[in-house]
Formats: sequence, structure tokens, C-alpha cells
Amino acid sequence: MEHHTSYQHHVYQILGFDRIGFVGDLTNAIPAGEDYRIMGMQLEGDGVRVKGHVAIAVPGQEKPAGLMQLMRSVPGVVTVKVVS
Repeated sequence: MEHHTSYQHHVYQILGFDRIGFVGDLTNAIPAGEDYRIMGMQLEGDGVRVKGHVAIAVPGQEKPAGLMQLMRSVPGVVTVKVVS
């Protein structure tokens, strides 16, 4: 019997301080495996600040607060909020 997981799509706005390795650390903060799927990412940095959006598919019953806390733990991240 196949197990099908339904997903909710959330877009997170990320604001932080630009640094080498920021994007890698941000993507590594998102749990690997089948539970979370990065659907898109658009980040812009100017050497001082970084801002952008990350679209993530999360399991149907999962609340965005836990994932937001994981992304906030990345060095340099100032704010994370759900925008859609």
C-alpha cells in the first residue's frame, strides 16, 4: 500500500546579513528528506544585506512555526515570516 502525503505550500520572506555560505546554511537548516521540499528560492545580497523568498512544500499537518524557527537559527538571519 502506497503512502501519499499531502503538502501545503508556504512562501517565507527572509531578511538577514549577507555573508559567504548564507544560502548553503539556510538550505541546510531545512530538514532533508521527503517531509520538506524546496520549491523555489530567490535571494539577493549586496554584500551587507540579503533579502528574498523561499517557497517550501510542507506536510499537510505541519505548522510553519517550527520551520521558521529552524531558519531563524541560521547565523545572519534577522527575520523570517510567512507571506503566503
